[in-house]
Amino acid sequence: MLEFPPERQDRRTLPDGTEFFGASGTVTNVGQETRRVPAILIVLRDARERKVYEWEVRPAKTALAPGESVSVNEAVTDVPRSARIAEIGWKP
Repeated sequence: MLEFPPERQDRRTLPDGTEFFGASGTVTNVGQETRRVPAILIVLRDARERKVYEWEVRPAKTALAPGESVSVNEAVTDVPRSARIAEIGWKP
């Protein structure tokens, strides 16, 4: 299960004018057997829902035992000023 609550996303302009986006969440194995942890894809979209930026995140663990979780904390700078919406999911 992938959980990236909106209140744990951070979009702001830094004092030097750099655009910043940070995402924090948790990946949990809710199954009954050990599972591989796939890459996560974060897509930023503008107000018209056009993709303006994306990046791939590799969680710190490649596999999780049943009930095990791993925290994911990622940040990037120089994202487009037009970015308004973040979509976070498994990389296809």
